[in-house]
Amino acid sequence: MDETYNTKAIILRRQIFREHDLRVRVLSLQAGKLDLVVRGGAKLSSKLAGHLEPLNYVNGMVVRGRYYDYLGTAVSKNCFINIKGDFDRLNLASQVVRTVDKSLRENEPLVNIFRLLNEFLIFLNNNQNLNSDFFYNIFVLRLFSELGYLPELYFCITCGNKIIDKRNFFNFAQGGLICHNCKRQNQNQKNILTVSNDCIKILRLTLQKNFFDLYKLDLDKNLLSEFNHKVQLWARYYL
Repeated sequence: MDETYNTKAIILRRQIFREHDLRVRVLSLQAGKLDLVVRGGAKLSSKLAGHLEPLNYVNGMVVRGRYYDYLGTAVSKNCFINIKGDFDRLNLASQVVRTVDKSLRENEPLVNIFRLLNEFLIFLNNNQNLNSDFFYNIFVLRLFSELGYLPELYFCITCGNKIIDKRNFFNFAQGGLICHNCKRQNQNQKNILTVSNDCIKILRLTLQKNFFDLYKLDLDKNLLSEFNHKVQLWARYYL
C-alpha cells in the first residue's frame, strides 16, 4: 500500500493535468511545498475541485505514489472569501503567493513559513484599504528573514559597533547596516545605499510587530517610499 499522511495546506496554484486530473501546488505544514496530482479533479462532477481553489486553507490527505504523490482528500477550512471578493486584496495575495512559490524548494518542511503565510492571509481577509506595496514588502522582509537572510539592523556588520542615529548605510551584499566610518573604508560601493534613521526604525518594527499592529501605523509618503525601495532592492539581490 502507498504511504498516506494527513496535512494542513494552503493552495498556491492549480492547473489541468492530463485529461481529467488536476495538478496542485501547495504549501503544507508538515512537508513544505508539494506538487500533487488530484485524480479526476478536472471533471465537472469532482467533489474536490471546489476545495482546491488557490488561496484555500485545507485539511488534506496525501498519498505517496510511484511516480507522483496524490491528494486523496481535501476539505477547505478557510476560503478567504473577503480576499477573493476584492480585486486589490486578491492581487496582493496572489503576489505574495507567487513570491512564496518562487522562493521555496520542494519537500522542505518550513513550519514558520506556513504560519507566516496563513497569518498574512487572515490579516488580509479581515482588513481592507491598506497600502499594498507596504504590506507586500513587510511580508517579503519576514519571508526572507525566516529563510535565513535576516538583515542585521542593530550593529554594524563591519566593525560590530551598535548603530546610532547618525548617517548609516545598508549593504545588500553583506545583509545589514554599516556605519559611516566603515562605509568610507569599504572599497566596493555597488550594493551600498544611504538609509535614514526613521527607515531603520520601521525596518526593525516590521520584524517585531504583527500585521494587525502595523496596519495602525501612519507613515508619511517619503518614509513609505524609502522603506519599499530598500526592501525591494534587498529582496531582488537574493532572488
